[in-house]
Amino acid sequence: MNAGEYEPALQLYQALVVMDQAPQWQLPIVLQMASCFRELNRHQRAVESFEFVVQEIDLMRENSGVDALGAELEFLADSAAWQLGLLKWYDGIAQRVAGDA
Repeated sequence: MNAGEYEPALQLYQALVVMDQAPQWQLPIVLQMASCFRELNRHQRAVESFEFVVQEIDLMRENSGVDALGAELEFLADSAAWQLGLLKWYDGIAQRVAGDA
């Protein structure tokens, strides 16, 4: 995807996410929105979105009383957690570089 395509994609995802309240519908879209935010250098919004996915799936696990949900939701949780870790690592490096300057 070209850099100029992330903003229209984000707008499309924002329109789609409200079409259905089911987590199985919304969480993959929020994950895509988070990726767009990351590519648009809106890191705080990306972090918030990735955290939302992880927290919602954690809450679903707690409410269901099981250790693991379906493969699709677990994949979303793992993907969001990995991306969140990467962004936090990146932000830490950026802060160190800015501090050395």
